[in-house]
Amino acid sequence: MYLYICRIRGHYEDLNSLSTLDDPEGQGFAPSLYVNLTNRCTNACTFCLRATKRGATSDLWIDREPSAQEIIASLKQFDLSPLKEVVFCGFGEPTMRLDTLLEIARYIRTTYPSLGVRLNTNGLANAYWKRDVTGELARVLTSISISLNSSNPQTYLEITKSSIGRPAHREVLAFARACRDRGLPVTMSVVDCIDQTDQEACAALCKAQGWTFRARHYDRG
Repeated sequence: MYLYICRIRGHYEDLNSLSTLDDPEGQGFAPSLYVNLTNRCTNACTFCLRATKRGATSDLWIDREPSAQEIIASLKQFDLSPLKEVVFCGFGEPTMRLDTLLEIARYIRTTYPSLGVRLNTNGLANAYWKRDVTGELARVLTSISISLNSSNPQTYLEITKSSIGRPAHREVLAFARACRDRGLPVTMSVVDCIDQTDQEACAALCKAQGWTFRARHYDRG
């Protein structure tokens, strides 16, 4: 499933359900549309359900990587204006398909100027592409959420098993600073299964850098 709406944790709706979504409790519910670009990732996090493809997340494993033209054609079939935002998430790391991401995001921003466009990322795009891509991202995104995972390089590497190696943690922090400096609202997240002391250190680091901090619930699938 490469286009889906996440209503409740672990519950995914096809984009066709957009016209039938409601707000039963009158909470101003506005759904987010998630764009899943790839299964590939530069990390192999120990807590990631990609490794097992268990539970609800198995529905998100894609058999092939859809082109930008395919996704845009699908989006054109619907009125996206009821949405809160469009989120590039990937079941893997979406920036590994940077050109595809940028093309789709440009279409959304042009067609729906008031719609939020967020990227969920591990923050290693610059390391992967060996250049600074934050300027390109800042032109098409309205916010970015980056997985921090740990406050220190060694624990980060143990948790993520990143293909970037020991520089990975430094690269994530540099990427986040560059996004912040380009005016993108930055949220740094950790999964709440990591050590509580490390979570607190991550929160302190984010406060010092002017990033929003969020501890994500660890969904075991």
